[in-house]
Amino acid sequence: MRYYMLVGFCLLLGLLACQTERPPTAEPIAVVLTATPSPTVTVTAVPPTMTATTTPTNTPRPTRTPTRIPTATPTATPFPTPLPTATQAPTPPTSSRSLDLTLVAQTGGEATGLALSADGRLAYITVGPRLQVYDVADRANPTLQWQSDVFRQRFLDLAVVGEYGFGRLTDSWVVWRLSSAVPELLWVSDPESISNYSQGESRRWLNMDDTVYLAISQDEWLVFDMSAPTFPLPMVTQAGQIYQLADGLVITQGTAEQTTFLFAEDKTLPANIIGRLELEGSRYILTDYQSYLYIAASTYDSSDGLVVDVSDLANPTILTSDLPYYFQVVEEDGLWIGIYGERSIYDIASNPLHPVLLSNFDNDPMTFYRPLIWKENQMLFISAAGDAGNVWVSLSLLNVQNKQRPENGRIYSLDAMWLAQTKVFEDTLFVLQSAQLTLLDISNLAQIKEISRVEMLGNSWNAVIANETIFSLGHNYGDFARSIPRQFADVPVTIERIPLEVGFSLDFHQDTLFTIWDGGVIQYHLPSQQLYKWPWAELGTRYSGSRFASYEEYVVAIDDQKLAVIDLADPAQPVIIGRYDSPRAQGWTNSLQQMRLINSVAFITADYELTAVDLTDPTQPQEIGHWPMNEYISSLFSIGETLYVGVWGGNTLVFDVSTPTEPRLVQTIGASISGHLYGGFLIGDYSIYDVADPLNPLLVGETVVSGRIIGIRDNLLYVGSDAGVYVYEIGVRP
Repeated sequence: MRYYMLVGFCLLLGLLACQTERPPTAEPIAVVLTATPSPTVTVTAVPPTMTATTTPTNTPRPTRTPTRIPTATPTATPFPTPLPTATQAPTPPTSSRSLDLTLVAQTGGEATGLALSADGRLAYITVGPRLQVYDVADRANPTLQWQSDVFRQRFLDLAVVGEYGFGRLTDSWVVWRLSSAVPELLWVSDPESISNYSQGESRRWLNMDDTVYLAISQDEWLVFDMSAPTFPLPMVTQAGQIYQLADGLVITQGTAEQTTFLFAEDKTLPANIIGRLELEGSRYILTDYQSYLYIAASTYDSSDGLVVDVSDLANPTILTSDLPYYFQVVEEDGLWIGIYGERSIYDIASNPLHPVLLSNFDNDPMTFYRPLIWKENQMLFISAAGDAGNVWVSLSLLNVQNKQRPENGRIYSLDAMWLAQTKVFEDTLFVLQSAQLTLLDISNLAQIKEISRVEMLGNSWNAVIANETIFSLGHNYGDFARSIPRQFADVPVTIERIPLEVGFSLDFHQDTLFTIWDGGVIQYHLPSQQLYKWPWAELGTRYSGSRFASYEEYVVAIDDQKLAVIDLADPAQPVIIGRYDSPRAQGWTNSLQQMRLINSVAFITADYELTAVDLTDPTQPQEIGHWPMNEYISSLFSIGETLYVGVWGGNTLVFDVSTPTEPRLVQTIGASISGHLYGGFLIGDYSIYDVADPLNPLLVGETVVSGRIIGIRDNLLYVGSDAGVYVYEIGVRP
């Protein structure tokens, strides 16, 4: 049975894998940071937040209304001139001190590739920058048997052919021998020889007879001869995507304006081209049946899908041009099931030139279907959909015993994570999602049952450290947060699900974890393991872009227009004890975006403005200063009584705010300054600074870790990314 996936579906599955990475090498290494005269830093402007669109059902709790919610309505304090604007400035001078980072641990990462051994007893999974091997002989108890060292980047794909495994990184291929439970690393290709062109493509490798071809660019393939592998692998040039026919190959080359199909009479690369067909528009192959090739129409509203006679590869002949548009088709038992939003069933056996429409259904253009198995007039599909507010993955069963009235329905739903790979072995369906492997019993397609599952850490871009635990926000819409132990001595690490809904940010105050979502704020109280939801209406706010900070025993939150001081003495009944309304914010215009607390003063940025609000009396927040600026403020950070104001273009203004009503500009630096403090150093996502004197930061060097810094505990630096969590030991040299 042939199953062919549309490239568009694969693009859906790869939406979270778009970051360019520089992960560490496989072996723990000492990274010496040397000062550079001009580190490259990109500063991204803070986008406007989205208006809340949903209101969740509150966790039942007693009603508690504060006696009053005072609101400060200040008048803007006039100042004679705006704060100085950023001018082109040199990078800061270099520091004589240096700092070393040594990789000591790694765990997790987005799961991308799945393959099974020939006997179905082992599952090979690429998770972040590692290959993992699970013993799945006991389907109810999958156990991790082995994992590779850490590679330079996370894996994008995995193929297993015979006793060999092929893993694709962004810039290289990795080859293992899988003849035992402990794979033997055979070869890693030269990273300089591979382009990123196929990162989002559906075809990164091709298996023909005893030869495996590994794509390294749009025009080149590495050749792996399974009968006599030699390294380095030889390379052949053959432009375009490759499709196998019964008697040869079709190679597609094309642009949005034109597609060329090249026909070869054998199955080796480089191919011996004997036929050629040029068509207008962007085309791709749907399937082949008998001696016919079916080519998709150029656009969804076109009816010029083609049937091509390929009985003579030297003379491919267009027979008809009235096929409907489909992303993909499945041909089985003389039936042709076309998929594009809806699913349509055609009789292709009686007339291959003009498949006869029998029925259609499921008109949902946001849903993508992957056919899994055909058994006794039943087709099992796995379907996925996702947009800015929802992701779901489920199994549906199509019964075509009555072809004019097929029975169709969703029969099993999986957790809301991006779908990575599926494999079927006998009566077991393996479903790999971005942070979970699920084993399902499909012996009865109408009553699918879960056998077991393996939890994984997954993407960890958005995470915080609280107490001795790392909390990683769910990286898919509708997903959940997870916690893992701070130490990674045990493999795999223990993962605990926390019923937080996915949101825009994480924060931690005392014993409470917060996440922001469209409808408000979700609070998880760790000691009691209780979950509470605060709709925005209860918080007196409108938008979903809040930021949190801790002030004494309170939480200070801002949204687009307001600042609120919240008393969490009773986590089930948060009470706003004070509020400040910005007199200048109007929707997204001059909206409040970032906040830093220095002593009892909250410094808040808007688009082109900086405001100081005094919280000495938390029930009466008062504006004590407002300064317009001539450049967009993109970042805000503070050390002690020093405030770093980043502006669009990459410069940072360094202010002395020891007198908060009179900020004093000390200098302008041509770099972005923020990060995490350790021993007089500020370690950021891009650069490291010596901030023993915060008013005079000195450049130490570039940060050579890949991802977003989660935090520092003791002398360990934690970095989160789509390749999981990396842990570095920090060493300071005078």
